[in-house]
Formats: sequence, structure tokens, C-alpha cells
Amino acid sequence: TPLLGKNLNLRKAIAHAVNIDEYIKNFTNNIALKANSIYPPGVHGYDPANQLSFKYDPKIAKEFLIKAGFPGGKGLPEINYDVRGSSTVSRQMGEFIQQELGKIGIKIKVNLNSFPGFLNKAKTGQLEMWQGGWAMDYPDPENVIQLLISKNHPPGPNSSSYSNPKVDKLYNELFSAEDKFEIFKITKKVEEEIAKDLPWIMQFYSRNYILH
Repeated sequence: TPLLGKNLNLRKAIAHAVNIDEYIKNFTNNIALKANSIYPPGVHGYDPANQLSFKYDPKIAKEFLIKAGFPGGKGLPEINYDVRGSSTVSRQMGEFIQQELGKIGIKIKVNLNSFPGFLNKAKTGQLEMWQGGWAMDYPDPENVIQLLISKNHPPGPNSSSYSNPKVDKLYNELFSAEDKFEIFKITKKVEEEIAKDLPWIMQFYSRNYILH
């Protein structure tokens, strides 16, 4: 939406306002791995030393909210936050985000959805802010970057409608990259662009323990 899509400082305020460690503890029993990259471990392009461009810090979040033009949330319309289910846990996940952002003055309306209903909203560009997830089709950085390119806007898989000509160009360069070193350079450049623009606020990588 224009409100979030055109206001980088508002996105930065949101990124700094949510305690992701607490979210992981509450909703994954501390099993999930906190994200440090747009690429998950096991995918070429993932760098364990990479650091996200934000960390939990309500003081910094409030400063970015002032820069965004909404000191203490004053003048900021209520933001719709869609979750991908209608269960008690889905509601609690939404309420956690609502409470975290409420602490800095951002008002959130939590919308519960059936999963098909959520997917329909994503495909028709009806989402404002939401909890997303992606199970990779194959372990290749292309499968991440294709979620961020202009030609994949809704009904394609780029449900954030993010557009960046540099990312589009880097995505195309992936297909002619001849070795792993070149691919890694391309993925790093994409990561830098996403860190600057923050169309996504990364939370965690899912992990399962399986007894057999």
C-alpha cells in the first residue's frame, strides 16, 4: 500500500519495534532459528555472518516513527495486519505484533483469514501488512529472489509488489552466472538492496525435531 510502500522510515520503525526473540519463544518453543538473511541456511548465498539491518530497539523505532512523520503514532492511520489462519494461535500471533507496535504508537487491526482466503488476498494485492512464509520449491537462491522481482507482482508470487530495477537486473544475471563465486556476489548485492528497502522484515527459519 502507498502508506507502507512509500515510507521507508515507517518500515524501519516497525522493524525495530518487534521483539523477534520473544516471538520465537512464544510461538515456536524456541525451536525456530532467528533469521539473519533473506536466504535460509543450506541455500547458496546464505552467509552465517550476515546481519540484518535492524534489531529490536523501541527507542530507535520511535525515532524512525518521528522521521516517518508520525511522532508517537500521531496522524498515522490504523494498519491492517493479516495472518494466514483463523486459529487461536494465529490470533495470538497477530495480537503479539499488535501489542509490540502499540508500544510505540502504531495502531494495528488484526485480520484473521482462512488460508485460501489469505492466498486470494495475496494474489489480488489486497494485503497491507501481513505475516508471510515460504517453503522453498528447490534449494536455490533464485527461488527466494523471484519473490521480489517486478514481473512477479500479484497474481504472481511477489505479494509485496516490491519493485527495484537493480534487483530485477541481478535476478536476470543469475541465469548466466557461471560459477558459485559469481552467484554468491549476485546474491550478496540483492541482500544489500533488500536491507536498504526493507520490503520484508525477516523473523525466523522454521525447524522441526523428528524422532525416528
